[in-house]
Amino acid sequence: MVALADIVLLLGPRKKRLLDIAELIVPKEQFRLFRKNILNELGKDGFEGDLHRLLERQTRDRAGNKSA
Repeated sequence: MVALADIVLLLGPRKKRLLDIAELIVPKEQFRLFRKNILNELGKDGFEGDLHRLLERQTRDRAGNKSA
């Protein structure tokens, strides 16, 4: 099974690249808000949190099937 920490490690450099590209394109006065939104969407309150809940549910479901 894939661990959440492994996925987060793989996602980190990709988030940085996205933000680096956006910094070149998005006007400076709007970039701070853009960065905050991207990090929220992909971080613990967004994708990372969703993934954590999904993996927890999957683990519970597997444990439930073993005891049945």
